[in-house]
Amino acid sequence: MFILISRLAPVAAIVNDAWQFASLDEFGNDTNVGGTMPTDSELKIDNKYKPLAKHLCRLLLKHHFTPLQKKFVDKPLSFDEKIRTSA
Repeated sequence: MFILISRLAPVAAIVNDAWQFASLDEFGNDTNVGGTMPTDSELKIDNKYKPLAKHLCRLLLKHHFTPLQKKFVDKPLSFDEKIRTSA
């Protein structure tokens, strides 16, 4: 199980699994741009992890993070945009 925490807003998504990606320059060096993205099947929490997921949701709320529902993270943005997350 993964907890994906946004660097842009105090939100998080709890998923079964996720894949990570990185951006490389023309020399193969990591550009420190990348992220983690769940796929649709990974957004469904296995029954054996649901009690843990509920506990994690309460913990996230306690620390002022909003756990995102599936409907908010199962689709990419409806527009093409590059959002800078570092200076």
